[in-house]
Amino acid sequence: MDDKPNDIDQRRLLRVIQAATALSLGLMFAFLLSIKEVNPALRFQFSPGTILGFVLGAGLSWTAWQWIFLGPRRRRRRLLGLVLIAALLAAATLAAFAYALKDVPADRLRDLATGAGWAAVFLGALGLIFWRVARFLERDSAGAQTTAGAQCRELVARVRPKPPDNLQGDANDWKQ
Repeated sequence: MDDKPNDIDQRRLLRVIQAATALSLGLMFAFLLSIKEVNPALRFQFSPGTILGFVLGAGLSWTAWQWIFLGPRRRRRRLLGLVLIAALLAAATLAAFAYALKDVPADRLRDLATGAGWAAVFLGALGLIFWRVARFLERDSAGAQTTAGAQCRELVARVRPKPPDNLQGDANDWKQ
């Protein structure tokens, strides 16, 4: 009975995650594709490319989360699908950044590339830290659940009365 509300909550959380990341990636792609001029002033222009960028970013993000949560049960196939989706998202993001920088003078591109490189290093390090913390917490949680389960079984075994050896009658009378 308790599993049904939990399943419903998990599905709701999945929808929130999917919607939030789809919206954010769609808006990021649309934003990058709407940039028309960077130097001397930043200028945006709404175009069919803006809509295409939004649909592409949102669709790829939604598909990635569907694959993560509901994809094939075979580990190898799931991993291959995730790698493919991640590669598509990375390629689309790089293409959108490259398109946004098409009119930047060559002397400024070096500064922008340096900044983007440092940002990538920082975000990679941050992702590594999050991944390590998540692994630590998962191991700690699994160990705590195992320990708590063993302690609970031990306590129940101590409290439960044992039937006498010379029991006359039905043994089920003692199982309460």
